[in-house]
Amino acid sequence: ASIEAAEDLFGTCSAEAIETAAAWAAVGVGFPFDPQEVYILDVLSPATACDLHNETVSIRLFYNGCDTLLQANDTISVAYRFDGGTIEQMDYILQNDWNGGDSLIVDFTVPVDASALGNHTLNCWVKYGSGAGNYTDSIMNYTFTTLLQQNINVGMRSITAPVSECHLSPAEPVTVKFAFFGCDYLPAGTSVDLKYRVNSGTIITETCVLTNDLNPGEEIAYTFNQTFDGTADGTYTIDAWTAFAPDTMTANDAFLNYKIKNIEALDTDTLGFEETNALDYVLIKTKPHSNVLIKTQAHAPGSTKGLLMTGGNAMSYIDMLELPTGFNTWQINEFLSAKAIFCVDATQWNTCYLKFDLKQTHGGTLYSQYIGGVPEDYRVASNLRILANTTQIGGTYNPTTPGSDPFVTHLINLNTYAGTDFNLTFETRNISKDTTILLPVILDNAYIDNVHFFPGPDAADDTAGVNNQWPGVISVLDNDNHHNVAQLKTTIISPPQHGNAGVNATQAITYTPDAGFTGYDTLQYKCCYSTDTTICDQATLVIRVYSGMSADSHSGFFALKLFPNPFSESFHIEAGCREETHAVITVSDMLGKEILSNEVQMNPGINLISADLSGQPSGIYFIAIKTSSDSVVLKANKN
Repeated sequence: ASIEAAEDLFGTCSAEAIETAAAWAAVGVGFPFDPQEVYILDVLSPATACDLHNETVSIRLFYNGCDTLLQANDTISVAYRFDGGTIEQMDYILQNDWNGGDSLIVDFTVPVDASALGNHTLNCWVKYGSGAGNYTDSIMNYTFTTLLQQNINVGMRSITAPVSECHLSPAEPVTVKFAFFGCDYLPAGTSVDLKYRVNSGTIITETCVLTNDLNPGEEIAYTFNQTFDGTADGTYTIDAWTAFAPDTMTANDAFLNYKIKNIEALDTDTLGFEETNALDYVLIKTKPHSNVLIKTQAHAPGSTKGLLMTGGNAMSYIDMLELPTGFNTWQINEFLSAKAIFCVDATQWNTCYLKFDLKQTHGGTLYSQYIGGVPEDYRVASNLRILANTTQIGGTYNPTTPGSDPFVTHLINLNTYAGTDFNLTFETRNISKDTTILLPVILDNAYIDNVHFFPGPDAADDTAGVNNQWPGVISVLDNDNHHNVAQLKTTIISPPQHGNAGVNATQAITYTPDAGFTGYDTLQYKCCYSTDTTICDQATLVIRVYSGMSADSHSGFFALKLFPNPFSESFHIEAGCREETHAVITVSDMLGKEILSNEVQMNPGINLISADLSGQPSGIYFIAIKTSSDSVVLKANKN
């Protein structure tokens, strides 16, 4: 590669190219450069084939012609050794003048006996001038294979589908590639049986009928009609093989242990990468020159491991590399793409958010020493972006300093994708992984930790009854949903018009009506996560203020509330009594059928009564509460 680079930069016959070739030759690699040199480009025959016998050795030569052409009748000396045997030397006489840059095919007059089945080896040499020895170029250990004459060998080459993915379907098709390894061809119309199984389960057999002749080495892709269910989370192992009836050469029939994953959704758990099963929740996709690894150096404060996303050894692809401008980052260097893909099941969420910790580094300190400029010029060597499905969310993340940026917690609003299954991808195109020049050098990295997908809280409107003689305490969070993300914090955002309200230590709202007021009052509140106070939902609380103990149908109670409403399995009644009260609570359906009936003894203050209707169908239910002096009917809706 270094000789080719010198030739590209300075010319084929330049002093720089000659010096580079001489340096390699000095350490035993190749030959010194000669400006009037003949080289071997390749061996043309023999080549792998069936039923070989006495075969001609043919080589292609190249003349660089830096000084002058070679003239007709000049002599080129060539030689070969077959399978470690005697060296066969031959002087080839040029039939015509040979110009620099032209190639020439030379056939040896002495053939090789390649009739033995199996692999064979050829070494070839060349020089300008006659006689054996002192050769100036060679091709060593060229190999070919003599195959058995047959037309029965069919083998499985690969399984190409399905691949690891989020949300595999209940009907995943399996696609395989098989090939013909015979000597002539399989004619169109030939039937080839193909088989596969998943997780050592039932063997599926189908027949592929060739629509065209199948020549040696040609592949055919076949997709089985019978699919498999890939919806369960975890790893699937697929085996596939050919079952061509005449084929007795079975060594290449099977392609085994092809593994794919149906990546698990994270739900509302935070993924730190210390977990032994962390890779069950992330799909890694890299190119040959990019890397994604779980490493200790990538951990955020408070954890021990994180996800490292980086490039490769830049010297191995320096000729392909483009330094981004900051505007073309995602249009170039696709061979450096690294992706960490998360499967998000937000189908039951009204809102959706992502939090993660990120630190980035760049190799500007090193690059500026060797390329020029200042370290800050190379911030664009380290790039990260976020994709929801295939749409980029926000801009490109770049580090500020080469290595001293702190971890930063980022919060991303993904509400557009709430109610759906979607993929969230972290993608990097980082120029180079860390290297060692005397001491370790940190280059272009993204460190990701504590990945957390979650919905925002859901606040539900509330109603409550309050006697105008006493303050009422309304537990508004009882029918609000925190999705097991964090505790909720209540804040009043629009105060009542006919009283005063505040939030107590339990996050309930205490409401005190104005003196003499009866009727309806309203306020608005928001509930926020205690850990992320910018993520909130809001609701309205309607308060009916009454006087005396017989106001409307709530005469025996100073507070009465049913929640949640609607409910899925059970509901609760919060009843506030001034004195000890005996009550009968009856639940009936829309047709008046009594579902359950219980007697309860309620004490002065707030009483909590629960009813389980998990065995009942969805619909409207009426809850009658009867005391010695009162009768109240509430309505509830079961989902």
